[in-house]
Amino acid sequence: MRAGLADAAPRTGWHERYRERCRDENGVVHDVIVSKDAIGLTRYRLADGRSLRFVDDCKFELIETGMMLSRCE
Repeated sequence: MRAGLADAAPRTGWHERYRERCRDENGVVHDVIVSKDAIGLTRYRLADGRSLRFVDDCKFELIETGMMLSRCE
């Protein structure tokens, strides 16, 4: 018997959606991991696990140090 959508187990935890390259104030390139949880919240982190704050469509702030990162074009 095929299970319907109502029978599916609920999603839990964070799920990586995509990665993008960003550059910090010193020119160092970092991989930013964009994840979503089951209710649609978005989390931004560096590949080493440090948390980022979304500033605008082009910038993130490294919470730990306040350093700004910009999306690479």
